[in-house]
Amino acid sequence: MKPLLVTPPQKKFINNRFELIRPISGGSEGSVYIARDHHTGKELAIKLYHEPSGHKSYHREVNGYRYLAGLMGVPKFYWAGQDQRYHATAIELLGPSLAHLWRDCGRRFSLKTVLLLADQLICRFQELHSRNCVHRDIKPENLLIGVGRKANRVYVADLGFVKRYSALSDRQILKRERHDRRECEKNPGIGVGLQGTEVYAAWRAHYAKPQSPRDDMESLGYVLVRFLKGHLPWERLWASACTDLERQIAVAEMKRNIRTETLCKGLPSAFNLYFLHILLKATPDYTYLREIFLRLFRREGFKDDQIYDWTFKQEAELLRQHCNNRLKEQFLLHFAILTVKVQY
Repeated sequence: MKPLLVTPPQKKFINNRFELIRPISGGSEGSVYIARDHHTGKELAIKLYHEPSGHKSYHREVNGYRYLAGLMGVPKFYWAGQDQRYHATAIELLGPSLAHLWRDCGRRFSLKTVLLLADQLICRFQELHSRNCVHRDIKPENLLIGVGRKANRVYVADLGFVKRYSALSDRQILKRERHDRRECEKNPGIGVGLQGTEVYAAWRAHYAKPQSPRDDMESLGYVLVRFLKGHLPWERLWASACTDLERQIAVAEMKRNIRTETLCKGLPSAFNLYFLHILLKATPDYTYLREIFLRLFRREGFKDDQIYDWTFKQEAELLRQHCNNRLKEQFLLHFAILTVKVQY
């Protein structure tokens, strides 16, 4: 990973419009900043893409925002272009990622929080797939919450891997999958070339096979299981003494062959039903997937109050900041009074 760009060299404004305020995240292909739009006065997020690695990512991401414009849970897209040697995009400013919140909550979310998230996320990807697009890189780092009145809304960000997919019949999809499985069983090490993120990628992504909505939903299922259990079965392979290629082959094989009851051991049966549906159905039935989790939600007696595990932590942090600011104001006022008295 490249170091975070704290301040681009000799660059404070992008396109003579967006003033960079401070960096908030960075990765191998780009860095994200809070910025102010001097045309509107609003704060937003600016992503600067590293050259040359981020060049392709920039074009893919711009296309992704154009394909998905107007969908709920997709950040508003304001501008894209090149300023000197920087490719940049300007999008809606969002809150922290689910990865950040999960770590803050001790690397475990409660069942209630996971079910609330599942309902939102199934809807998000149903809408995304309705545009004949697949995300191909679903992971907690790419799922962010909103800010202000939208603080309980989950957004799907980082659209650099979004791609249009060919609409096939259910029969064609299942036939292709059977062929791919047979091919991988005969030669498990041939064609391994990951698309996406190793922990969460669908098994077909490990073999660089064309992705479909069911692959996105498989990845989403892995995210939900990890939120609850804190880990996925193949993560133990990271500690084994093997080469990267050997590990990638082992992870791909484990995902391809693992039984749903093994993956979901210790979890409510709704999660097993989710993966069985993804495994057996060529086209996900999003209404059914939502319903199995909603039934579990009601059976557990949870209230749909949109209170998540991190809700009170955020409120406590805001209260702490408010108290600190009040104490600071009181100190400065007291100091000013003392200064006046000393002068007299």
